[in-house]
Amino acid sequence: MKEAFGVFWRKFWDNLGHVVIFNFIWFTACIPLFLALMLAANTFVTREPVALGTGEPTTESQAAVETPVDADNALSSDSLLVGSDGKPVKLSFHFGPRGAAVAVFAVMAWLVLCAATGLVFYGMADLTTEYDFSGYKFIFRTYVRAGPMARSVALLNIFVFTFAASLANIVFYLYLAGTMSPLFLVLAGVMLWFVLFASMTSMLALAIMAQRDLRDAYERANRGEDTEGEVLNEGRRGLWQAIRSGAIVTLLAPGRTIVLAGVALLIFAVGMASGAGAGFFAMSGPAVLFNADVATRFRLDKEDTEKASE
Repeated sequence: MKEAFGVFWRKFWDNLGHVVIFNFIWFTACIPLFLALMLAANTFVTREPVALGTGEPTTESQAAVETPVDADNALSSDSLLVGSDGKPVKLSFHFGPRGAAVAVFAVMAWLVLCAATGLVFYGMADLTTEYDFSGYKFIFRTYVRAGPMARSVALLNIFVFTFAASLANIVFYLYLAGTMSPLFLVLAGVMLWFVLFASMTSMLALAIMAQRDLRDAYERANRGEDTEGEVLNEGRRGLWQAIRSGAIVTLLAPGRTIVLAGVALLIFAVGMASGAGAGFFAMSGPAVLFNADVATRFRLDKEDTEKASE
């Protein structure tokens, strides 16, 4: 682990300009998703003032003069919230005439963000491994034309679905622990560990795919072969091989997994909270860390195997 952090620190600062550029690409790709979420909130959710004591929507003038006869009961309804002015409002959800367009825009924005996240991992893999940086044209051509983009998007969608389902299970088990038996806290703890396991597996799988695909691309380039479409032949097999390798690496060293996940989460949180870091290192920083871990771990494993064979 010490070597992995050493590689992370050295490669991060030695290639700071490239780290910032790749992260800026990722941050720019976040903007359409932010806009889509804002449009979805304005399109699908309607806030209506509610007359206290009745629970029925009313106009703002009526709500202002309504006597708060039964305010506690009115505000206890699941469909009622307190607005910024302190008055109760009722949320109603509807698809609306623009709903289909907003939904399509949100899906496309999410896919763009997934593709940009994969690109960051491929760019940081090229900086972290022993290969010299061959320029953005080589990285983009390898990532877009050779097929890794499709696998990266698929992997991130699998991760998000697993993450959301696991969080839903945690909330459900915590509810059962409060209403039925504290033993459900054990199941909530198990699911929390599974969230960590799925997160680390996905991030390591991205780094493994990036380093493997770039290695193959460099080998083909050195032989003078065209890289376009070559990696597409691996397809699903390449994705599941990377997921399996990431899962094995995560399970073999749980302590290392917890430390790496904590440091990566800290980098991301500081980057997003600082504002400036969101555009500079929020995603590229963790990508360098995971790529450094994969590069040092697999190189050490290879050296150990070669020594054992001698």
